[in-house]
Amino acid sequence: MKNIQITILATLVVIPAIAQSQWNNTGDNYKNGRLSIGSNSYWAPISVYSRANTNKNEGIALAFEGTSFPDIGFRFKANGANYYQVLYNGNHIQWKHYENSNYIPKMSLSNDGKLGLGVANPSSSLDIMANSVSGGEHLVKFKVTDASNDYMTIQNNTGAGGQFIPSIVGFHESDNRLALRLTASTSSSADNGNNALMVFDSRLNNSGTQTTISTRPLFQWSNYTSTKMTMLANGNLGIGTTTPDSKLSVNGTIHTKEVKVDLNGWSDFVFENDYKLRTLEEVEVHINEKGHLPEIPSEAEVTEYGINLGEMDTKLLQKIEELTLYLIEQNKELKFQQDQNQAQQELIEQLQKEVSALKNK
Repeated sequence: MKNIQITILATLVVIPAIAQSQWNNTGDNYKNGRLSIGSNSYWAPISVYSRANTNKNEGIALAFEGTSFPDIGFRFKANGANYYQVLYNGNHIQWKHYENSNYIPKMSLSNDGKLGLGVANPSSSLDIMANSVSGGEHLVKFKVTDASNDYMTIQNNTGAGGQFIPSIVGFHESDNRLALRLTASTSSSADNGNNALMVFDSRLNNSGTQTTISTRPLFQWSNYTSTKMTMLANGNLGIGTTTPDSKLSVNGTIHTKEVKVDLNGWSDFVFENDYKLRTLEEVEVHINEKGHLPEIPSEAEVTEYGINLGEMDTKLLQKIEELTLYLIEQNKELKFQQDQNQAQQELIEQLQKEVSALKNK
């Protein structure tokens, strides 16, 4: 029994002595030193080394950065020099990777819930900055497990350096249905008023001052590099043309059931009493000299400028109404001639009767 007590007492005396030799008041200790587990070396206040390969992979450490505002967290190390840190600085918890002699923030979560990917101090609920790569950067990609080849991405639409053109791309090959849909919806209780349910908007933004676009086109619809439809800043829409000169310019055939044209005035002035109707002789002279009817554009003018449908319908109706007046006048003359012929015929018949009567005496 005495031997056991002596052994225990000796152990209690020897262990503190051994610990004191590895962790002492003048060197590495619990007050001002560093603690290493699994190795005689250390690279943080508390270092934990892997037992599998102590030359390359370290497990975990409490790490500090900076002097005025120290960060506290964990540091991981693999393959000898591949460091990764998870640190908290009082405002953000940050995930950093050691690259080119610097710790580069890969992800950051602020105290107020803002998440940054590639951003040290996120300013939005989700703030993303992708590394520059050749061919354009993909910032976000969405997929589902049962259609792994289909996806939606938010990406940079240009491969040129120093530029970012945001683009939303939907890719779908599971079947031949649509690849991307933009939908705005509401309930029946809000289906009222004059506010549009979906707005496509283009605008100028000069240091926070926003106003309308005045020169560049607003919208464009394309089949890859082939432009099919363009809307200009003045609201002109071109189909088959990128330079529409009217509210709707179509370079091609229009197939429709009906066209309605609003006009100011019509051609009924032809029937007014003070209308100066040209004589047919005057019309003939104009045709011989000009090669077309009065008030009607020539073939050369139509070829160069086209025609205004409403204006041309008005002019054609004017000519029809003028032609109607000519026919009415001719009908009067014909009726007068017919009446004269009838009177003459009656007179001839009367004379024939008188002649016959004289012959019979």
